[in-house]
Amino acid sequence: MTVNFDEAMYRWTQPNIELSPEANTSLTFNANASGWMNEQTFVANYDVSPDTWSWDDVAVSVASAADEAGNVHVPYSEQSVFNINIFPPLGVADMFVDDAFVVYPNPVAFGSEVNINTLSSNAKALKVYNLLGRLVLSQQIGGLKLVQIPTEALGEGEFIISVELEGGESQAKIIVTR
Repeated sequence: MTVNFDEAMYRWTQPNIELSPEANTSLTFNANASGWMNEQTFVANYDVSPDTWSWDDVAVSVASAADEAGNVHVPYSEQSVFNINIFPPLGVADMFVDDAFVVYPNPVAFGSEVNINTLSSNAKALKVYNLLGRLVLSQQIGGLKLVQIPTEALGEGEFIISVELEGGESQAKIIVTR
């Protein structure tokens, strides 16, 4: 679940996200796979019980988020607008997180963008390879915190994203679907 705020937020605390009771029984917040992607976007990931596949009309509320000036935002909620569908795993994480970068969403729909948030200040370059090992895209990223790649530049299929660091590299697998 992605929560977008309309201004820069204080990123040292997480917003409180609550789901309606029927979803809460099968969804567990995964703090290790959740976090701020940039000043305005928080991604919350949930672990799902194995016997659950979908919920309709899920209520979601967001509270306890503060902007950079310390002003706490008024709690926000949406009722009966969210449907959650859980699909069998495709062999990749929906958000890859390590010490160097975060990649989301995954899988990503063709026609949208893959977001790569660099977490290490020593990230130098980004390279994308297809599964045959052919370089599809190469970009210098020194100093950039968020890199967005249009999927039209990649095409449909599976790809390896590699972030070059001063001391080596880190990689993640993504899937672009139609």
